[in-house]
Amino acid sequence: MMEFLRFVTTGPEAIYVSVSHVLDPADVAAGSGQDLGAGAHCGPALPVTQGDSRPDLGSLGLAQALALLEDPRDPRGVWHPLVAVLLIAAVAVLAGAKNLLAIAERAADLSQDQLRRSGAWQHPVSGRWVAPSYGTLSRILHEIDAAVLDRLVGGWLLGRARTLSATSRLAGVALDGKVLRGAWTAGRQLCLLQAVLAEPGVTIAQVAVPDDTTETTQVQPLLEPVDIAGMVATADAAHTNPATASYLVEIKKAAHVLPVKGNTPGLLAAVSARLAGPSIAWDEYVGEEAGRGRIERRTLRVADIDPERDGIDFPHVAQVWRLRRDVLGADRRPLTKQIVFGITCLTPPQATPAELAALIRGQWAVECVHWLRDVLYREDESPLVGAAAQAMATLRNISVGMIRLSGEKAITSTTRSMGRDIGRALALLGL
Repeated sequence: MMEFLRFVTTGPEAIYVSVSHVLDPADVAAGSGQDLGAGAHCGPALPVTQGDSRPDLGSLGLAQALALLEDPRDPRGVWHPLVAVLLIAAVAVLAGAKNLLAIAERAADLSQDQLRRSGAWQHPVSGRWVAPSYGTLSRILHEIDAAVLDRLVGGWLLGRARTLSATSRLAGVALDGKVLRGAWTAGRQLCLLQAVLAEPGVTIAQVAVPDDTTETTQVQPLLEPVDIAGMVATADAAHTNPATASYLVEIKKAAHVLPVKGNTPGLLAAVSARLAGPSIAWDEYVGEEAGRGRIERRTLRVADIDPERDGIDFPHVAQVWRLRRDVLGADRRPLTKQIVFGITCLTPPQATPAELAALIRGQWAVECVHWLRDVLYREDESPLVGAAAQAMATLRNISVGMIRLSGEKAITSTTRSMGRDIGRALALLGL
């Protein structure tokens, strides 16, 4: 007998409930199954990976993953299926749509065959497939549970990344928050905390930061539904605190590589003292990269520690590091210099200096996603707030992630190309 999980929403909390019976694959796709009680809303049953308690979202298509999301609308009078609306929105964003109006215009331009492939509503009299209007798109994005949408999409993208992309021995997960500057509610801007798989640059988790706290308290809600065992988490210095380090190592069974700056002055003084001395006294790793008329040289110095001897009172620290970044002109004349200190729980056998340098640089993966959302999709110019703003960010994460997973490096030009041939966007999403 195969075990299945069913996604259930019974109020503010979303859970997975085990259902131990065999379903026909057609039932899985269609979402049929047993009644789970009054007030419970469920999507299709999902096969569970053996030994795990979560559905294997990576084994599904995007449409099947989105089918797990509860439709917030009153079922009376609903014409456009929720999954179809979200798929059409994702296709439109892949083709370059930057806001709800542009999504509606792209949807209206879809051919009958493209609407059919997206699962659009078919008019019962004319038999034509009908694109969702601006009003329908706006209503759905404002009313859906954006937190659950993020969990489903993040899990699906992680599964796709594991299937389609070869990862290095030490897979990095970059954490960082992004403020949506146009999303003002009650005097505060919406902030979204993201986890991005550094290679190939795919968002695997995203949560909205509550108004009464900061992103540093949201690492556990962000990573709770994500399996990052054996991966290496990186973040900015705001996340360098004992609680985060302990959670990553003890609960998530992951490693960390974290910078140390002035917000932890005692730790910074101890780390810098351990790494003091001229370069000639150290076996340093040096890497160089040329591009855009300049040369960037990174020099990494690494040392193991004795907590008592070195005065480093921080959980799960095996080594400390110092990274010096020198930017040179094309003529190799020095332009800028920056020195950053940090810590890691990785031991010398677990990570070479070259691998540590790659993990540190991998933190830029999340910054790249933020840059694309701002520059390509004009995210900060959007006046959307609340669930709609978060859902639009999720659609942009799908777009960037799927283009990355397709092997394309030039996100902007690929988006323009799909704008000219929207069939490519449908094909990329498996429609």
